[in-house]
Amino acid sequence: MNESMLFYTAVPLLLGHPREAGRLAARLSIKHGVTCRFVGQGTHPLLWFFGARRALPLLFTPENDPLLIRFLLDFAKEQRPIGGILCLIPCSPEAEAALSRVRERLEETFVILPRPAAGENPLYGLVHAH
Repeated sequence: MNESMLFYTAVPLLLGHPREAGRLAARLSIKHGVTCRFVGQGTHPLLWFFGARRALPLLFTPENDPLLIRFLLDFAKEQRPIGGILCLIPCSPEAEAALSRVRERLEETFVILPRPAAGENPLYGLVHAH
């Protein structure tokens, strides 16, 4: 599968800080036409402007890990008939830590991409994952 096709079929869920997620949602929308979903606390105008839908207001603490797992697996079940490559992309250190704690439970369902550096496109990780 070529790179542009991977990007077209990606269903990114951005986890973490809304400001960082908003910047990433803007880059993915402008460059690849990708609409993102957002999991985290708060909101940011860029998230709404570029079509990122706020999915779940959640603090990324160990106490909330079961809620995060349940929400993400339920989302995956709903998304299954639509299709696409489900990607989890952390956008904050807290989200990154949460994904490392719950990674084992989600790896069969999601492609878990690393937290992108500033200006980096995390979807390039799909090329190596598939």
